[in-house]
Amino acid sequence: MRHAYALFMPRRRACLAMLLCLTLTLSSCSSTVRQVSRTGSVATLPPAAQPYTAPVGDASLDYTALVDLYLPSLDGTHLVVQQAQLTLNRGRHPAEAVLRALFTYEGNRQVQALGGSVRLQLAGVNPVEISCGVCTVTLAASALQLNHGAFYSVCQAIASTLAPLGISHVNILVSGMAVAMDITASLPLGSVTARPEADLADLWAQLESRKPALGEDASQVSLTATATLFFPTLEGTGLLAETRDISFVGQAPSQLASGLITALSAGPQVLASAAPMPDVNALLLYAPQIRELQDTGGRIATLYFCEDLESRLDSSGLDIAGFLGSVTYTLTAFIPSLTAVECYVGGSLLTSVLTAENRMMTFPDGRMTRSDFAAYLKDVAMLYFVQNDHLTASPRPVPYYEARNPRYLLLQLMAGPTATEAAAGRLSLLPSHLGDADILGFSAQDGVLLVNLSSAFATASNSLDAVQEQLMAYSMINTLCLATELRRVRFYFGSQPWDTLAGSLWWNGEFMENTSMVQP
Repeated sequence: MRHAYALFMPRRRACLAMLLCLTLTLSSCSSTVRQVSRTGSVATLPPAAQPYTAPVGDASLDYTALVDLYLPSLDGTHLVVQQAQLTLNRGRHPAEAVLRALFTYEGNRQVQALGGSVRLQLAGVNPVEISCGVCTVTLAASALQLNHGAFYSVCQAIASTLAPLGISHVNILVSGMAVAMDITASLPLGSVTARPEADLADLWAQLESRKPALGEDASQVSLTATATLFFPTLEGTGLLAETRDISFVGQAPSQLASGLITALSAGPQVLASAAPMPDVNALLLYAPQIRELQDTGGRIATLYFCEDLESRLDSSGLDIAGFLGSVTYTLTAFIPSLTAVECYVGGSLLTSVLTAENRMMTFPDGRMTRSDFAAYLKDVAMLYFVQNDHLTASPRPVPYYEARNPRYLLLQLMAGPTATEAAAGRLSLLPSHLGDADILGFSAQDGVLLVNLSSAFATASNSLDAVQEQLMAYSMINTLCLATELRRVRFYFGSQPWDTLAGSLWWNGEFMENTSMVQP
């Protein structure tokens, strides 16, 4: 089926050119580019002149934006918005750049610097991790100089600043460890949600009311808190985040571990790309144990699994490396001072494991830490694949730092669907034999994403029919618009504008996302 907005046959170009000249004469308008609407009702027209230069490399994706930063008022009772102009990048989530600006914002007549006299800094190789709207922030040890109330105000400022950026929950670690909100190291902070309008003292009082009273046995004090659970992905080794309110029978660290494992056993509730979980408690020989580490400080959790753990995970369709990462990330993000997890399988300490990609992971002394699994934390990018005569949105777990990278996402489209996606009837019409060298560059100018592909890409597409050419084009356009939050795309091939590739779609103009071609 040929769509009216996509067809510009050669014999009609003379008429279009005459119409374009008449339009310019009547309107004195400098632009000759018409754009494809979101409903697909209008087509691009050939521009009189190229307004941009084809990008080479990806260095021109930077842009400036005004960002709201939330800082404590001078009296410390509430948060006040301050605006800062920042340089951000279309290919990366802005959270890390925004937090660095928040931590360096100086006090003024309205607000105090975050942390007051304590200098706050991000720490570690992966100080800001994002998965499915959940952000885990790792602060340097200087944050421990704050008292519990002041630290909680910092957490609220971070959560409120990140909320407009699509972050629903925030986990705050210090030197890689979750922080307790009481002097007995029992009360976990949990996953923080933004409350920018609330009184900070009231918020702290609500949290503080959950802690055991002085001299009270923490194991006898129940707790309901929001925690982040990390589930293995359906395919490959990967981890995806999902938050949940969990009720714990007590606040002893071992009770917190048991509650988290029970929650993991219930499986993901909203994540479509996460794997179902087995009953983890049924795989354990004993209840989780937690002890203090005398050599390095902090705590370690010990889990005793049944001897046939791996075969039972295989029968559930679970990758063992993803399973261990799920447990390690979940426990260390919530339990105060927990730095590592060690697992015994049939009485033997587990010191190595193979990932789904056949990569060997080793754990010195059997201690599994967050850093061991950091490379497998995923976010979900939406890729648009072809299914029959329409496009369908396919949620794809990708490394969290690549979720907005246009180069990475185009390469994913070129690589085509996964086995699960292919089984659902999805396919890619992008040339599969091409690769990274055929993506010459990206830039963002005036709200337009400029995409420079090789001339080989254009040549490889010239055999498509009219419907296929449209589907190929909008699989790229819809994917890139959603990821970069830009609404217009312009293509170049071999650093030059091309009128057509397969003869049915006019490429020498600007395109907008087309939702009319997308079906479930």
